[in-house]
Amino acid sequence: MWLTHWDFSAGLVYADAVHQLDIARWLVGNRHPEAVSLTGGVLIYKDKREFPDTLTAAYLYDNVVITLNDERLPVHAGGLEGSQF
Repeated sequence: MWLTHWDFSAGLVYADAVHQLDIARWLVGNRHPEAVSLTGGVLIYKDKREFPDTLTAAYLYDNVVITLNDERLPVHAGGLEGSQF
């Protein structure tokens, strides 16, 4: 899939997040964040993708923290080893 490799895209997470962050920035006065922290990785899909399938980002604006979470985890009961429903 072309959306999973650096040569062709910034990935699905980044393509979708820009719209959510645009609204959040508008609500806090359209400023740039003071700090950003992001963590994630390829934790689910072992399909040679280059972009994370799971991530969490935090954007600090004065006394407001905006978070973005994205997981491509399938829905399971009983944890990752449980049965799917």
